[in-house]
Amino acid sequence: MVLGMVVPSLASVFAIRTRAEYTYDSYADDTIVRVGLLYGNNAVTAFLTKTPEGFDVYSVGDDDVAEKIYTLKFKALEAVVDCNLSLSNGDYIKADAQCDIGAYHVTVDADLTLDELYLAMNHAASNGIDAHLIASYDAAAGAYRLLIGSFADAAAAENYLNAIEGAFDVFETANDTYSYTMSVISPSESAVCLINPENNMTVFRYDGYGESELGLSAMDYEGETAYLQTPANKLYDGIFMFVRQNGGVALINFISLEDYIKGVLPYEISNSWPLETQKAFAICARSYAVNMLGRHKKDGFDLCNTVCCQTYNGVRRVNETVEQAVSETRGQVIVSESGEIITAYYSAVSGGTMISATDAWGGNESYLQPSVTPWEDYGSHSNGTWVWEVSPSELGKLLASKGLELSGAITDINIDKVSDSGEYVTKITFTDENGKKASVTNADNIRIKLAPNIKSANFKVAKGSLTVNDPCFDPDNDGKLFSYITSNGEGSILYTDFIPSATSKGFVKNWAGVNTAVITADGVVYPDCTYEIKAEDPSNYLFVGKGWGHGVGLSQVGACSLGKQGFDAEFILKAYFAGAEIAVYSESEEYPL
Repeated sequence: MVLGMVVPSLASVFAIRTRAEYTYDSYADDTIVRVGLLYGNNAVTAFLTKTPEGFDVYSVGDDDVAEKIYTLKFKALEAVVDCNLSLSNGDYIKADAQCDIGAYHVTVDADLTLDELYLAMNHAASNGIDAHLIASYDAAAGAYRLLIGSFADAAAAENYLNAIEGAFDVFETANDTYSYTMSVISPSESAVCLINPENNMTVFRYDGYGESELGLSAMDYEGETAYLQTPANKLYDGIFMFVRQNGGVALINFISLEDYIKGVLPYEISNSWPLETQKAFAICARSYAVNMLGRHKKDGFDLCNTVCCQTYNGVRRVNETVEQAVSETRGQVIVSESGEIITAYYSAVSGGTMISATDAWGGNESYLQPSVTPWEDYGSHSNGTWVWEVSPSELGKLLASKGLELSGAITDINIDKVSDSGEYVTKITFTDENGKKASVTNADNIRIKLAPNIKSANFKVAKGSLTVNDPCFDPDNDGKLFSYITSNGEGSILYTDFIPSATSKGFVKNWAGVNTAVITADGVVYPDCTYEIKAEDPSNYLFVGKGWGHGVGLSQVGACSLGKQGFDAEFILKAYFAGAEIAVYSESEEYPL
């Protein structure tokens, strides 16, 4: 028997609820998400993962059932393509017959149970077979196979087969005696192997024939949950699925929806932000994920781990507040006035103004409406305000590279239309030195055409200099923008603080800095927030803007600002999604488990 292998007497099933073609009414607390971590052109020949104790091995089917089939007590394993491999500077690379690890094996021609596999290993060792023994699982047969040795080609494997011929002519089990022949097995384009990197020996082979995949999870360590560690030192819960793709191995994280949200939350926002902000974002991210499940179905998974879907990097940043935020909102999603789970769009910071989906990309979602968000402390974000200076010729080159039919320096820029909120540019026309004109419509398309230099379509543009009326552009801004005098002396308030005021209509609250007025004997006085921004070269264009992202739906920074003001998660979400309500699966007849 190979050292490090533990063979349980019974297979077990990872408790997973089957998904029904991505329809929301089938989602429950145990909904499974498949997250692509490495795929397509990024598929690799070998992928190293570590755990503190060892690995449970799974067969993962398309029905979201993961069946435990084996246990390997190694602290590190390389999942590799089933082919000849060589070592190059510590990495496994594909090789020909001149290899370090061969992919041809002698196999006992028998479909074995797990207990029979264990007996077959002992039988081989006691009958003088000195080659390395490998456990294998054939998913199509639902059975185990014993592989003997690793050879560079079929001829070498045949030679060894001849040397041990008859070793399984008599094979005794607890119930009967069998006679098995042996043959040579060649590399498979659908198989994945596991290698012990300590000795570079194959310890397990799995072939799902494209119908199921090999999975690994971390065994518990000293009674505590353990995680899968990647070479980038990231930690992941759930199961790593290894899928043959593009000649390599793709990596997919098979994980429950709730654990997925834990891996999104602290990478999209800070894990130190207020609890109610984190709860609001957990509900937002869960709603978005539910609506986007299956987005990458053609790639073999539901969601990717980038901003294309949601940033997901595992559990390394998960702390008690993240755990609490996800736990206290378990199963909760945002629903529209019509009762549908919304696609809860969000961006980093919107510059004090939300834009509708219609103005952003031509959408028609009724819950994504424009609004002023004066509570957002966008000046605190590194991209809350920004300035881009660009020469006419460089701007022309950028726009041409983005597909606009322009062929020279830009001589004129005209903002033709702005959003209903009055801030975001929704149509802009560029004219080059040859008189050619090119227009771009929809705010998010404009952002993409000018990216990465502009951060959002919430901008103004001029040549040489530009005047803005915004305290966040104050070069001397230290965060305390407005002062006041009381009987106790002078104080100051943040731009986003509430200002309590007594009026003839009673006690009211206003937001500092947003049309905040003081009535004096001389009339109404507004704070002076006008600043001039000058280009280093007067012939250059200045794009002066606020916010980072598309500006639709929830602003992460704005949600933080509201959380700091003491508002709860429901209030925060309703501030950004028109007509929004929170639905709980387990308590709603409309969304049964």
